[in-house]
Amino acid sequence: MGYGLTETSPVIAVTTNKCNVYGSVGRPLTDVEVMIDSESTKIGTVGEILSRSDCVMQGYYENPEATAEVLEKDGWFHTGDMGFLDKKGCLHITGRVKSMIVLTNGKKAFPEEMESLLNNIPGVKEAFVWGAKDEKDAVDICAKLLIDRKVVGENLPVPDTTAGDNAIREYLSSKMKEVNHQMPAYKAIHYFVFSETEMVKTTTLKVKRPQEQQAIEEKLAASGKTMKAANGQNLDAL
Repeated sequence: MGYGLTETSPVIAVTTNKCNVYGSVGRPLTDVEVMIDSESTKIGTVGEILSRSDCVMQGYYENPEATAEVLEKDGWFHTGDMGFLDKKGCLHITGRVKSMIVLTNGKKAFPEEMESLLNNIPGVKEAFVWGAKDEKDAVDICAKLLIDRKVVGENLPVPDTTAGDNAIREYLSSKMKEVNHQMPAYKAIHYFVFSETEMVKTTTLKVKRPQEQQAIEEKLAASGKTMKAANGQNLDAL
């Protein structure tokens, strides 16, 4: 397994037979520097991943503004990815800077981390996690689950491939509790909805996060419900 970007030509770190730490993308290559952009120097601190080497691009062609956004004058390149270095010097990716959820208490949560756990629920085809502000401006972690009704039904205590929304809600609620128990309390998912409608995606089938969140919020607004009121319900039926 390896990690890098086109702008870094393209590998920054890679696992080897001698160093293959579970969950990491390996150690930086020889002569490739990696730094975590954080005020703390403590091992395991999460921050944006920066890289510097002869492999890093000189800049975007005829686009000095875009170049200045990602490339420091001393050669450090901002990858836009969040991660940390462990005690063995291996790099771990935790999410994207743009998708990071900053909670009311200042703690940070990464949707990709929670989505990977939600995607393991039988019957969940895809998960989307975001931070939604409530009426007091507190940030609640919310999720939308794209489901396969037949597969969910097959996994119910009493299998029913034509299971109704209530049975699906009970099933997903119990699974959500299991997922939350696998994470620190501050990362717990407060509210969720489920759907059988595909998410808004790019041509490469990646979820367009801002557009998907907007689509959910518009659907909720049209139904006159908040995520708290819609918790556990079929978004398509609101």
